[in-house]
This record gives sequence, C-alpha cells and structure tokens, in this order.
Amino acid sequence: MNPIKPTLSLRIVIPVLMGYLVLTIIGLYYHELGLEEGQQYVFARDSRSLADLYHNMRYEGHPRTWCMLLYGIIHFITPSLVAIHLLHLAITATTVYLFLRYAR
Repeated sequence: MNPIKPTLSLRIVIPVLMGYLVLTIIGLYYHELGLEEGQQYVFARDSRSLADLYHNMRYEGHPRTWCMLLYGIIHFITPSLVAIHLLHLAITATTVYLFLRYAR
C-alpha cells in the first residue's frame, strides 16, 4: 500500500493558507448569523443532553452532526455565538490545508 505523498511544499502551502485565513476572518467579522445558523445554535444551546438534542431535532432537515459539534462547544467550552464562527474557521482551514498539501 502506497502512502499519500504531499504534492506541494510547505513554503507554498503556508502563505496561501495564511492569506485564506486573513480573508476568512475578515469575512467572519462582518458575517451575521442567518436563520438556519441561529436555529442550529438554539437547538444545541437549549438541549440538556445529546438525547435531548436528537429529540429536539426530530423535524429538522439538516444533519445532526453539526448540532452535535455545536453542542460540545457550547456546553463544554463557551456559549458565545463566536464559537460557531471559530468552528467554521477550524473546519475550513483544515480542509484548505489538506487540499493544498495533498491534491494532485
């Protein structure tokens, strides 16, 4: 089995990733929460347990994984709305890094 080898060096990936992060942080600073983001936040904030969250989302069409991630952040780290933005930033930055580093 062949391991996946990086295609771009870190000298290229890191500056591009830093530029992406700067632009994304500026965008997140001016971004207002939409109805769907606020609804997911309220589901996670008002649920007392994961079972309660699952029950509260029984009529929701969105995947439950996102609300479970929000639940963990809201109940164990901070209930701030900024947590949604930071979670978005962490996921997208990781995705951009993996794409830049390993995509052919």
